[in-house]
Amino acid sequence: MQYLFGLAVTEACRDDAVLGVWGKDVRLKWPNDLYAVLADETDGRKKVGGILVNTNFRGDIVDIVIGMCLSFVAIALFASYNLDSGCGLNLFTSPPLLSLSHLLPSEGCSITMERTLAIIMAKFEGMWSTFTAHHGSFDPFMDLYLSRWLHS
Repeated sequence: MQYLFGLAVTEACRDDAVLGVWGKDVRLKWPNDLYAVLADETDGRKKVGGILVNTNFRGDIVDIVIGMCLSFVAIALFASYNLDSGCGLNLFTSPPLLSLSHLLPSEGCSITMERTLAIIMAKFEGMWSTFTAHHGSFDPFMDLYLSRWLHS
């Protein structure tokens, strides 16, 4: 679940409705961090977020509650699942921390918590459907995951 949700967040950052072409440098750092790769930085990488997942199964019941630390917005995805996940994603933090808003050019582009959260949830829901259709196998995502991996 950690990898699946991390991939969903990474793909959301790259979505035209969030960062578009300016999100192409958002990457996953195993096992649970999100980084932006910056050509103009000394080390070239800055952390923009992190993901924590605690999975709890009770028989056939799994409740999914994903807490997004955009502004501590918490939403319930599916009432029939019990998965506790957390994701901190810097959208508007001030330097020296890097936020996603810093990846955008200064004029004509904006980012909102609501749109970012909606895109993350839409990406995750689609991935979750594929994941469950493949009986919990991560195989359908492996190529995409490796292409988004910071160390690739």
